[in-house]
Amino acid sequence: MKLSRLFLAGLVAVPLATFSGAHALSSASLRNAPELSRAVFPPNAVASERLAYAAFLDGVKGAVGAARQDKAASSAAQADGMPASAPSPADLQRLARSPAQAAREALKREPLLPKAHALLALSEADPQKRRRIVTLASNLNRREISLQALVLQQRAEANDYAATIDTLDQILRVHPERQAEFFSLLVNALTQRETRTAFSNLVRDPLPWRDAFLGFAVGKPEALENLAAIRQDIDLDNRAFDQRLIAGLVAQGRIDEAASLYNLVAGSEQGTPAGSWQADYPPFDWQLADTPGLRAQSNSDGTRLEFSVDPGEGGILASRIIPAPSSAFEIRVPHELDPSSEREDLKLRVSCVGQITPFFEDTFANRKSVFAIRRRPDCQYLEVAIAGRAWTGSRALSGTFGELQVISR
Repeated sequence: MKLSRLFLAGLVAVPLATFSGAHALSSASLRNAPELSRAVFPPNAVASERLAYAAFLDGVKGAVGAARQDKAASSAAQADGMPASAPSPADLQRLARSPAQAAREALKREPLLPKAHALLALSEADPQKRRRIVTLASNLNRREISLQALVLQQRAEANDYAATIDTLDQILRVHPERQAEFFSLLVNALTQRETRTAFSNLVRDPLPWRDAFLGFAVGKPEALENLAAIRQDIDLDNRAFDQRLIAGLVAQGRIDEAASLYNLVAGSEQGTPAGSWQADYPPFDWQLADTPGLRAQSNSDGTRLEFSVDPGEGGILASRIIPAPSSAFEIRVPHELDPSSEREDLKLRVSCVGQITPFFEDTFANRKSVFAIRRRPDCQYLEVAIAGRAWTGSRALSGTFGELQVISR
């Protein structure tokens, strides 16, 4: 699918349709300003432009409403990856044809009216003439979003990714209130492999809307692959984004990509997983329980983990992904439990990432902090987890762990 089709719905239909307030603004001006109240004779160019544009918007909204009621059209559009309610370029041209006549008359009296130029471009059937109108008009006015939307569509049709994204940057700087709709379009562009370089160049600079967009995009599973590739190319001081990106890649089963990114942002070698209980970038760092009745918290230097489980509660206290050792291995976990705690209710589990059932599970009862795993697991990455439970009517389960170590045998 061409990039231009991804942008079409939002950059022509949606931004233009959201200018429905233009109709009210025009009507209020006609009522309150003497010069606009004489719009019939002599005609006022600004009032004529606004009324023509409002008529076009009414047509767009009518077409959108009709499309939403057409279930067959909706199914076909969604199957093609396009919003069902988006008017086609031919529809927009048809809807703009009549208002463009009034816009043309307004331009005779006031040549710099931006919405009038947008209507002329939308109504033009000749692609070369349309591009010429858009180029010249946008040079006169770079703030009018209807014109910038057409510039954006024009650059997208040419598959000029860098220029398309640059135009989006300009729009978002001038119209930050439009982030919600344009961020969705940026994510659509981001899913295209060909845009990686352009996006890397874009987000390398501290744009005013960059962090907001990254926070939006990292919540979209379809964008994670390209976000990971881009993050490898740029320096970025945004821990929350890195945390969500790493966790999102793991959730998609992209463990190698997530591990590579973890090594980059954490500045450590994942091949030496033994050490502190730090929880900066889970799940390659520790993911610690933090719910009422089930808590685990590391001390200030990460050398010890304190935990507690209230009666009637239970679950995973701490878990982490590590590379699977190349041979049999043992896990050493120094621990101190409250004298009243039941050691058999505290367990160590080891499983292959992605598998629900652990291939190793044992309690801390009668153990000297050493768990032997006598066979090499048939997977590349392991999840090590410590689980605890305090039964209803029993005492709370609590204690501390020292640094967990994984040692090949």
